[in-house]
Formats: sequence, C-alpha cells, structure tokens
Amino acid sequence: MGREDDWLARAARHHRRGDLNGAVQLCRKVLAARPDHPAALALAGRLHLDGGDPQGALPFLRRALAAAPNQADLHLRAGQALKAVGLVEEAMRHLRRAVALKPDLVDAHREIGELALANRRAGEAVHHLSRVAAARPDDAAAAERLGRACQLAGRPEAVGAFERAVALAPARRDPRLRLIAAMTEFGQGPQAAPLLGDLAAGADGAGVYRDLAALLLEQFQYRAARDAALAALERDPADDASRFVAALACESLGDFAAARGHYAAVRAPDRREQAANNRLFTTCYDPDLTPDGVLAAHAEWGRACQADAPPAAPHGNDRGPDRPLRVGYLSPDFRKHPVSAFLASIIAYHHPGHVLAHCYANVAEPDEVTHALRQVCPRWRDVTGRTDAEVADRIRADGIDILVDLAGLSGANRLRVLAHRPAPVQVSYLGYPATTGLPTVDFRVTDGVANPPPTGRFYTERLARLDGGFCCYLPPPNAPDPGPLPALAAGHVTFASLVNLKKVNERTVALWSRVLQALPEARFALIRHTLRPEANRRRWLEAFARHGIAPERVDLIWELPEQGGYLDHYRRVDVVLDTLPFCGHTSTCEALWMGVPVLTLAGDDFAGRMGASVLGMVGLDGWVAATEGDFARVAGDMARDVSGLARLRAGLRARMAASALLAAEPFTRSLEASYRRMWRAWCASGEPAC
Repeated sequence: MGREDDWLARAARHHRRGDLNGAVQLCRKVLAARPDHPAALALAGRLHLDGGDPQGALPFLRRALAAAPNQADLHLRAGQALKAVGLVEEAMRHLRRAVALKPDLVDAHREIGELALANRRAGEAVHHLSRVAAARPDDAAAAERLGRACQLAGRPEAVGAFERAVALAPARRDPRLRLIAAMTEFGQGPQAAPLLGDLAAGADGAGVYRDLAALLLEQFQYRAARDAALAALERDPADDASRFVAALACESLGDFAAARGHYAAVRAPDRREQAANNRLFTTCYDPDLTPDGVLAAHAEWGRACQADAPPAAPHGNDRGPDRPLRVGYLSPDFRKHPVSAFLASIIAYHHPGHVLAHCYANVAEPDEVTHALRQVCPRWRDVTGRTDAEVADRIRADGIDILVDLAGLSGANRLRVLAHRPAPVQVSYLGYPATTGLPTVDFRVTDGVANPPPTGRFYTERLARLDGGFCCYLPPPNAPDPGPLPALAAGHVTFASLVNLKKVNERTVALWSRVLQALPEARFALIRHTLRPEANRRRWLEAFARHGIAPERVDLIWELPEQGGYLDHYRRVDVVLDTLPFCGHTSTCEALWMGVPVLTLAGDDFAGRMGASVLGMVGLDGWVAATEGDFARVAGDMARDVSGLARLRAGLRARMAASALLAAEPFTRSLEASYRRMWRAWCASGEPAC
C-alpha cells in the first residue's frame, strides 16, 4: 500500500470515529500529493457534506465525478450537496442518475421524493417515496412522507399512509394531525372528529387546534383551517399564531375585511410587523375598496412607520449630476419569484458608465436564480437577519445614490429600511401594486398606460413614467412550445385563468360568466394548485352557478403536469380572461409567451392596469377593454374568429420576442435615464424629497 492509500485508509477510520477534522487533514495530504485521486476527492466531498459545508463539498464531488462518472453514491452525495445550497434542478439530475445506476439506492429515492414533494411534482414524489416506504416498512417518517405525497396528488391513499405513521410513532402529534387533515379532505370528517376530540382533550387543547389549523392551511383547506383557528382562539384568545392562521384563511376565502380584523388583533412583536404588512396587502385584492381607500390605509401606515424611524442624517454623496450612479436594489425576491423575471435583464444590461448596480438581498432560502443573479451583480450584499438600522448603515456606507425597493409591503420586505433615509433618492418599483405610503419614498416607477395622469393622486410617491412601458420581461428558459390552438381540435373555445385565486372575486366571476353566457359553446378552465381540496372546487362551481353557468362548463384543474410543468397548462387554453380590481402581470407575460392572448379590463389604478401596459408593449391594444360591456363584446368577437386566434397563437412568441417587452437594452437605458432625472433633481435641490 502506497503512502497516499495509507493516509486515505486512516482518514476513513477517523471519519468512522466521528473525527471529521482529522479525516480532513489526512485527505488534504493525499490530494496535495495526488490532486486527482478519485477516492480522496470523494471522501473529501463527503467530509465537507457531513460537516455541514455543502458548498465546500461541491468542488471535490464534481472532480470525483469527472474521474468516476458512473458511481451512484457520488451522484447521491452531489445531489445532497446541491439540494442543500438550493440548486434544485442540478440536484435532481444527479439524484436521478444515481437511481438509474443503482435502482435500489433508497436514500436517492428519498431525496428525489422530498424535492419532488417540495416542488409539487406529485406523481414523481409518490413514485419515489413509495419505494422508500416499501424498503423501510418500520420507518414512521417514510410513511408520513408518503402520506404527504399522496395528499399532494389528491389520492385518498394518504389516509392509510398516515395511519401507518401513527401506528409506528404513536407518541408524536404531527402524524395524528396529518391523519385528521387527510381524513377531512377525503370525505372522512365524521371519522376524524373523535380523533381530534381525543387529541384536544389534553392540557394543550388550544395548541392542538392551532397546529391543526396551520396544517389545514398548508393543505389549502381554507374553511377547515379557519374553523380550527377559531376553535383555538376560543380556548386561548391571546394566541396570535392562531389569529394569524385565521387571517390567512379568511384571505384565501376572499373575506378580506375579516382578514384585516384578525391581522389588526395580532399583538406578538415577532408577528405584528408581518400582520401589518399582510393587512395592507389585502387592500389591493379587495373589490369593496376604492383606490382612495387603499391609499388611505397605506398612508396611515407610512406616517406611523416614519414616526418610529430616527432622523435622517445629511448625505455626503458627490453631487456630480452626470457621474455613474450607485443604484441599490433591495429585495427578498432575488430567487425564483416573479420579480426576478423582470429584474434579471436590468441588472445584466446596466451600463457601468451610467449605473453601478448593488443588490441588497434579504433571501432566506437562496436558489438557482439567486446564484445566477450573484454572478451578474458583483456588488452583492446579503442582509438577511440584519436589523433595519444595520442595513441602512451598510447602504449609506456603500454610498448608494438611488435606493430601489422591489417589494413594497409584500412578504419578507425591508421597506422600513427606507424610513431611515440611507440614500438621497429612494424609489418603489416592480414588486408591489400600490403606494408604499412611506414619506421617504420619493418616486414610483411606472408608465403612462399603467398610470395615466388622473391616477397620480393614489400614491404618496411622485410617479416616474417611463416611455414605452414600465417593465422588461425575461421569459423562462425551458418553456414548452405553445402548440396548436386547442379550439381547432376541441370544436369550442376554452377561456381560462391561472392566477392566484385571491385575485378572483364575485365581480370577476360575474364578468367571466357574462362572456360565457354570450358564447354557449365555450368553456372555462380555472387552473390553480390550491383547487386540490374538493371544498375549494365546490366553492368556485357555486360562484359560477350564481351567475347562470352550469358546472359542466367549468373545468377546475389543480394537478401539475408531470411533463412541461406549470406552463404546460397553457397548451389547453385559447384565451386568458383577466381579473379585477387586481389584474395579472407575470401571469399575463407567461400566457403571451405561451401563445395565449389575454383579455383585460383596464382598471382605475396601477393594480388594475398592468395588463393593459403589457399588452400595449406587444401591440395587442385591441385586447384591452374599457368597460365590462366592451370586455364581453371583445371576448365574443375574438372567440368567433378561430382562424384569427390560431394565427395569433402561431406567431405570438416571435412577436413578443421582437417587442418592447423583451427589449432589455433599450428598456434599461430608459430606466437609467429616469434614474438620472431623479438624481439631477436631488442635486439641484440639495435636500431630501421628504
């Protein structure tokens, strides 16, 4: 045995004894002598992985795989490391290769199943987790994971899997709650009631109902979640966690006033901020509120937020009006999120002579998109977990001239940082459909279609209108081909909506129904993963029925296609009908990229006019209706011209690719020019705008 092999054998013994540091030192000796030693590379990768350093493991594992590409265990380790750093698709490729090389590698099946479960790939999750449960019949966790996969797939076998998990781990509460939730979903509510009663009879009855409510909410069982949360509050009125779940459930049921009432009652310091944010966001969805009402709610919050902030110190930024500007983008959504579909091109196309871009990322779980954006933006700052004051100090220290918030009051935002006024000019853009209400936000980036002059009064910010459109879209790289117009084979037009169902309300259903009443052969498809529970599907069928549309004309689709993913749903759709008062934006761009035109009703403010702006950018102004009557008329005219729809579908992707909506460089120059105007205004005044 050579010395390298001896060192490696000793390293393996250290590893088995749990002495990771000793094993690492010996591996380094081997690799110093033989940098391409496959076994040493593999062991070094595993040591880093076992030591909680998946990022450090990856270079070793990749080099080991280059030398030994058919080692199933190496592909498994690489998949585990990639999963840990958020590179899900690359992880899946290695894990699938592992099971192809070694079909009985149970840990690889488990990893694939867990990733498929997390990404709503129901069929794949069931397939792999079934293999794990069969191989490990005494593993309660394996049975529970299989139950979750079956529930995701809408399969009542979930009940049996959870019963198995309960039998294997009778002392654990979570499997029992999952069993109760599954029984509730699959029509076994009466049998679940005594199980819940027994569980809640103990000292922590409120906790049982609270945990059940959270689980039901996770499973999209909104009415049951609300009822369980209210049951918890009956037992413990001060339980803010239950109050929060009740609010979220009411939101998803379209009862926005009740949701706001629950959010307003939250008192716990660790939840109060998010409750306030959510309460304001519900105003954007609520069809019973006017834009003036939305403004008033946000302005009240903004005044209170500003009152809590320290006085702003003067800024020492160089007042040169034409020098390169240091622009900071602040967001929790530098990840797989709609905001990134519009920001990525901007970051890539900023001219260094005009803008030096900085990204301030509040990203709790980085993913492939996060990694890609970091490669494009060298001035990257991770501000996750930092206080508002710390983030503001970092921005001020970086000398940022223009700070652009990309989240507004959406989830995990850091809008309060802007109350500290860390930059001379502060801007709201992209991630929020309403005003921030914050006095220290000077501008809101928009355009003349999304915000014509009469809408300016709905914002505390000044409107910076870009010529030619307010956004630039980056299409998904692996989108399937649009395919032919479905109506040609079906013999009827299929209208559809694929948006967040919080945007769908009684007024929207009434508008859609008006279209369907005028076209008795047409059908409607409501497509969203949250439609899986039968109670949710029944709710929407009843809504259409109230407006004279029979259930057989409405297809409720919740399953994610195993091939092509979410975008593949568009291959069954002829025309998308938009929502009001909060219309689609990313969903509109996705539909157009998939060859599907979107009919929108131009609303009263930005939230209702984003679609009109997007359609104008691709030359589809004829798909923008001014009134509800126009909406029904345009839908009828377009649906009757099937050959015209077919021609539009065949050329829409190319048309979109050549349009202003995808013209990244011209758009970025327009945005930079707007930043320059903001900056010169500050230089001229020498004072903060607020």
